[in-house]
Amino acid sequence: MIKLKKILVATDHSPRARWAENRAAVLSVELNADLLDIMSMPGTLKASPCSQALTSEKIGDAISLDTLLHGRKLPGSIMPIASQPVCTRSTATSKPVTAILERANELAADLTVVAAKERTTMVDFFTCQTNSELIRQSDRPILLVNSQSQAPYSKIIVAIDFSEHSRDAALLALAVAPTAYFTFLNACHVTNEGIMREAGITNEVINKYRDKACERARARLNQFIDDLGPRRELIARAIQYGFPVPVICDRAKRLNADLIVIGKHGTSRLHEFLLGSVAQRLIDHTSCDLLVVATPRRLCREKPLQRDKAVPKLGPPNAGDHDTFIPRRK
Repeated sequence: MIKLKKILVATDHSPRARWAENRAAVLSVELNADLLDIMSMPGTLKASPCSQALTSEKIGDAISLDTLLHGRKLPGSIMPIASQPVCTRSTATSKPVTAILERANELAADLTVVAAKERTTMVDFFTCQTNSELIRQSDRPILLVNSQSQAPYSKIIVAIDFSEHSRDAALLALAVAPTAYFTFLNACHVTNEGIMREAGITNEVINKYRDKACERARARLNQFIDDLGPRRELIARAIQYGFPVPVICDRAKRLNADLIVIGKHGTSRLHEFLLGSVAQRLIDHTSCDLLVVATPRRLCREKPLQRDKAVPKLGPPNAGDHDTFIPRRK
C-alpha cells in the first residue's frame, strides 16, 4: 500500500495558491502524514496579508497546523486530532520550478502540491509554462489544485491506458482518497481509422471495428482492476470512444468529478511536452484538480492494496452507455 508521509506545498500566497495550501493541509491530516512543508516563493511571505499569522515564525522552525489554518474555513476533517503532522515552512531562493524540485528532493516528498495556472487567452500560453515545466522535470507526483473546494475528494477519474504508468496512477489515486468513488476511464480508438475512411471503407464496417475495440478495452480494463488486488474502494469502469483529452473532460463534467489522475508517460522531450500540453488542456477545460503521477521507487509499497472488506455503498451514478460497475470482490 502506498503511503504519503511527506507533503510539500509551494505558494506565492495568492488566492489560488491559498487553495493549494488548504488542500495540502487537509490531505496531510486525512492521510496521517508525518510532515507538511509550506515553501514560499521569494518576496511573497511578508507581503501577503493571508500569511501574517506565519511571519513571527523563523524559517525552518516547526509551526502549529492550527496557526497555519487560522481564520480559514475548512471542512470537519481538519478538526484537531490526537496526532497532527509536523508543519514547517521554508523560503525559495531560486526560480520557482528549480526551487520546488530541489525542495521536494531535499525532503524526499511523496507529494508536491501547487496551484494550477489557468490559460484563458492565447497570450496566456506563454505564462503557463511553470505547470508544464514542473510536470516535465519532476519524478514525483504533482497535484495541481484547480478549485477552491477543500472537501475530501469524492468523485475521481483515473485515466487508464493499461501501461505501468497507469497502474502507478491508479494505486496513488486509491491512496490519496480511499473513501472516494472512482471511475477508471479508457479512451479507446481504432488505429488508422482516418486511413480507412480515406480508402472508402463504409461507416458500418468502421463501427464494427469500433465495437470490437471497445470490447477488447473492456476486457483489458476488467483485468487491470483485478490485477490491483483486493480492494475496498467503490470502482466503476468507463470505456468511451475518442481522443483522451475530450473524453476525460466530457466524463469529468458528466460525473461532476473533483479530481482527475493521469500517469506520466515516456522520457523523451516530445512525450514530456505533450504531457504538459495535455495537463494544461485538462486544467483549462474542467474545474477539477489534476494529479500527475510519476511514482518514485521510494514510495513505500507493502502487499498491493490489501484492504478490509468494504461496507456496502450505493451503486455508481449513471454516466453513460459504456459504463459498467465493477463490484468488490470477496
